[in-house]
Amino acid sequence: MGTCSVSLVPDIVSLRAEPNNTFVSLNPGETAKVSFTLVNLGSRGSFSFHVTKTPELISYVVPFSLTLETNSSTAGHVIIKSRGETSEVQSLTVKAVSQSNTVNVKEVNLFDIQVSVLSGAVTQPRQPTTPALKHVRLGVIAPVSHLPITPGKRTGVNFTVTNLASAENFTFRVS
Repeated sequence: MGTCSVSLVPDIVSLRAEPNNTFVSLNPGETAKVSFTLVNLGSRGSFSFHVTKTPELISYVVPFSLTLETNSSTAGHVIIKSRGETSEVQSLTVKAVSQSNTVNVKEVNLFDIQVSVLSGAVTQPRQPTTPALKHVRLGVIAPVSHLPITPGKRTGVNFTVTNLASAENFTFRVS
């Protein structure tokens, strides 16, 4: 009599996510949408998606779940809404969870999103009503301090301007 041994090879979970943005700047109560493309580089599988939770943000992934064939891709997006003001940048992680129990990895981190909730109205002491004061605060959330722009392509940067003085029209020039 001989001995027979059998081993099962698990399904391979290998996903690549390409978000269109990983830095989001919101005002209190505002909502943002971060689109992404998901490519299945592994075995055919069914996946559900979720975002890490923080008390300051409401967030979810669309689609909530789907089945992907090998080498197929799909589009999705993450919805992020701020509950109110926070003084620190929040980090969200978008995750995929395999619905199969015979996989090499059950949960995969797809990408992180850094979220900044900007301060609301800034209260300043009353200034004399003589000449108008011109003073603004510019807040920018950007992945780096310099962004190259390829000819024919666009690069977006989220920013807010807070007027800290009297009512005035401002012109901003990009150089």
